[in-house]
Amino acid sequence: MEIQPDKSKFTSLFESYYNSFKGLETNQQRNFTIKKGHSLRVAQLMETLAGKEDLNEEVKSIIYATGLMHDIGRFSQFIKYNTFNDLVSFDHAAHSVEVVQNEGIFSDLSPELSEAVCSAIFQHNKAIIPEGLPKNTLALVNLLRDADKLDIYSVLSDYYENPGKEPNNSLTWELPEGFKISEGVATALLSTATVPKAELKNKLDLKVFQLSWVYDLNFKSSFRILSEKQYIERIYATIPKSGKVIEYYRGLKIYIENKVNS
Repeated sequence: MEIQPDKSKFTSLFESYYNSFKGLETNQQRNFTIKKGHSLRVAQLMETLAGKEDLNEEVKSIIYATGLMHDIGRFSQFIKYNTFNDLVSFDHAAHSVEVVQNEGIFSDLSPELSEAVCSAIFQHNKAIIPEGLPKNTLALVNLLRDADKLDIYSVLSDYYENPGKEPNNSLTWELPEGFKISEGVATALLSTATVPKAELKNKLDLKVFQLSWVYDLNFKSSFRILSEKQYIERIYATIPKSGKVIEYYRGLKIYIENKVNS
């Protein structure tokens, strides 16, 4: 018998928590709205990606909820620190797990499913996923990580292409402008892996870091969306060109093409 996901229940729980923050200032409300929209889109993207994969019905039943709740810790993070930068606040994924547990959001799920969802939320921003995760948990982790990156790519592409927009430091981590990638990032470009966060010194470094997420995508359907929407091309177009950056971009393009056509 097919297990139907109760989207309305989880949407109601999400809205209730979101609306519990009262008297927001203009900047707080703007960033709350950004994160709410992101959460909804990630939940939908996870379902889109999952539609291409062979998953059991139990996993399918919690995909939407996993995406919707993955950043729920962002709201209190912004209230307390006025930033979404984990490096100067706290690990938002770990805090999101604390929120869903404290709010009892997944209390009606079996212990196994609840653990899978919380594990996926906790792992969605980590540089390295631990080996040996249960099959269902790994599926959720990979779906969430891909959907999260794809939606952020969409938001950032629009933002970077419109320099006249009101600046939003929450999207650029309050980093200073940069006209040259830093030494640590330049070294990282020699590998086919994500650029370490600790090496980011300016906004140019951040853009290169975001391009490197390509190497952390998991599903063929994710690469197809990436290619169709031209997110990498659009972000690259806003970056000052240097020999290392041009070479790195070419490598990314070949990698994406190979994944799409594999």
